[in-house]
Amino acid sequence: PSPDGKKIAVVRDGDVWVYDRQRSLFTRLTDSEQIERNLKWSPDSREVFYIRDVPQYDIFKRAADGSRAEELVVTSSNDKGGMTISPDGRTLLYQDDTGGDNNIYSTSPNPADHAQSTRIISGSGNQTGAAFSPDGQWITYVSNESGRSEIYLAPYPVNRGPVRQQVSVGGGEGADWGADGLTVYYIWSNRMMRVRVNPRTGDIGRPELLNKIQPVLGWAPGPDGRFLVARVAKGSERHSIKVILNWTSTLTDAANH
Repeated sequence: PSPDGKKIAVVRDGDVWVYDRQRSLFTRLTDSEQIERNLKWSPDSREVFYIRDVPQYDIFKRAADGSRAEELVVTSSNDKGGMTISPDGRTLLYQDDTGGDNNIYSTSPNPADHAQSTRIISGSGNQTGAAFSPDGQWITYVSNESGRSEIYLAPYPVNRGPVRQQVSVGGGEGADWGADGLTVYYIWSNRMMRVRVNPRTGDIGRPELLNKIQPVLGWAPGPDGRFLVARVAKGSERHSIKVILNWTSTLTDAANH
């Protein structure tokens, strides 16, 4: 969902579409032979970022209303993904695959800035899936350097201190922040977990089981405390995506915290 909660960006038949919730209308943003993926909204809800295989995965963006042409944001010979944009709209973090190892880089989301990419998080194995906190002071990301994927919390900028801390216990993937800026959600072994984080101190609570879930194509917490989830529609020969807007009917306490 867009940060203002009014629109939803999805991939339909390999292209990016934007669904206007108020008008119940889909608008097509891309029309390419390649498949777009890894969609991310700008903080002001005006642009949609995505990656496309050209042949490596590069980062593109386009105005959500289609009023401006598509722009190439980041290109290199390596695959990219796992995007997150700072709340002030000035910083784009993404993962870059170099020889099978992923590290997290920082750059500007505005191509006109001609900004260079800077590696900010690296280590053995893969460092992926960075996500900014709503106040822009923290990021979560996934690392498998211990031999298992776990969620970590780090300050932003990363040299600000304190040192990074482990958030998940016993495995974790796909972390994202709730709109309250106090909660990190993640999934592991078909379970949705929740962890409280103090944004002033970086203190981390114990992971709590929110609910057991079935495998999904993607999910995201919305600005109103509810969740958006995408699943493959059953019986569809074209493998269409079913977008469920009221997923919290099965996650009742998530909407109340």
